[in-house]
Amino acid sequence: MSQNRELINNTAAANGGSDFSVMQEPYWSSTEENNNNAWSQNFTLVNGVFKSKDLTYRVRAIRSF
Repeated sequence: MSQNRELINNTAAANGGSDFSVMQEPYWSSTEENNNNAWSQNFTLVNGVFKSKDLTYRVRAIRSF
């Protein structure tokens, strides 16, 4: 998604959504490390780490490219 960030932002804006550049919070990925942790991605800072699933983050549905 980072590689397609500009396309995602443009598509979201064209459909009344918000883009990643204004969002400071991480988003959840569907990638799990184990039963307790999943990948979280921050698109403003362009970094990600495995975090506890107990945390509350946003999700965003993305079609495949």
